[in-house]
Amino acid sequence: MTRPEERAKIAPFKSYDITVLGGKRGVSKLEFPASLQGKSLNDLKNVRQILSESELTLAEESCDKIKDSGVQIPNDTGRNNKYRLKYACQFLELTPRENNFKP
Repeated sequence: MTRPEERAKIAPFKSYDITVLGGKRGVSKLEFPASLQGKSLNDLKNVRQILSESELTLAEESCDKIKDSGVQIPNDTGRNNKYRLKYACQFLELTPRENNFKP
């Protein structure tokens, strides 16, 4: 999934059980606000304006967790879910965009 049109159709936000390896080991959850769940990136373009402060904080905290290389999503073969979440978080500017980021 490399074309921008295809990437914009993904709906990556839902609750995920995660395993954290490294410093803070354990099992945890990635939680995203209900207003993000099940919606494509096209549907969420102006999301920062519609989220409440608490929803925005929850989304940003989960996006920060996914950036950690020690975070694994069980049954995420090929790390597709993690890649999609990282992309979506940067696309919606819930985390800073990397220098080579292409929307």
